[in-house]
Amino acid sequence: MLNGIEGVSTASGSVNIAMYVVYGISIGVFSLVIGTMFYFAYKYSNKRYPRNKIKNIEHNTPLEVVWTIIPLILVMIMFYYGFSSLKALRTIPKNNMEVQVTGQMWSWKHKYPNGKITTDLYVPVGKNIKLDLTAPKNDVIHSYYIPAFRFKQDVVPGYTYYAWFNATKKGVYDIECAEYCGIGHSAMLAKVYVLSQADFDAWYNSDKKTPFSKKSNSKLTEHPGLTLIKNNGCTSCHSLGTNVLVGPGFKGIYGHKVKVKEGGTLKEVLVDDAYLKESIVEPNKKIVDGFSGGMMNSYKGVLSDDDIKVLIKYLKSL
Repeated sequence: MLNGIEGVSTASGSVNIAMYVVYGISIGVFSLVIGTMFYFAYKYSNKRYPRNKIKNIEHNTPLEVVWTIIPLILVMIMFYYGFSSLKALRTIPKNNMEVQVTGQMWSWKHKYPNGKITTDLYVPVGKNIKLDLTAPKNDVIHSYYIPAFRFKQDVVPGYTYYAWFNATKKGVYDIECAEYCGIGHSAMLAKVYVLSQADFDAWYNSDKKTPFSKKSNSKLTEHPGLTLIKNNGCTSCHSLGTNVLVGPGFKGIYGHKVKVKEGGTLKEVLVDDAYLKESIVEPNKKIVDGFSGGMMNSYKGVLSDDDIKVLIKYLKSL
């Protein structure tokens, strides 16, 4: 979170100035009001100013003009800097790279012009990046927030919103959801990796999902099914082990019988290929006993039949 706290985008400078102006005016007004309150409380205390000496002042034109004009000026100053920063954030340059962002319970998905899809966002330094943000129609409201770039955009199901940034410093920065979106809200995290143009081009034109080599002897980290699970936010609700999150853990689930509720009736089914595919495309048809329905969105049209086969193959390997 602290990485990039100074603001590392071209628009962050104007946002910082707007915040400094608002904070400065707020602190100044607060100090004036509280200071005046203590001054009058001291000067006109009952010991120093008996009630019989108090004069009831009903009207003072100069004072009323002052406390009308000065606040108006301060508000207009805050409006100017606020509008300037908003304009910098909302004026999207024409020369940009467009990335489609999908927010869903509870993960982010980034799709690049060449069709590559990642959970984290990878961009070159000094490049204008346009984001097309949306959420599935049957999802909930999310909010795409990168503190280091000083921008936040709500993501409403069924609608597309636009935002942009130009990162000025290489590094790794946080992506968060700033709108409470359910039980997995705190886990809806990702990273934006700002790379040199050469490193980004090398990654972008390769078949790698990440530009970073992950040294591991584990076969699971290399399985394409695991990539599908991560890129579609499955690990936000399901662990790769046996521990329970929002949904059941994946380890050892294949080939076992589980109790499910279908249409209000409790019955036992075998976790096989057909059941897993049905759970992916119609997740609320058969709810595992002890869990709540309506938590998972359908992946029909999101995952192809081939994707589902690869995913099921990976689950078998667990």
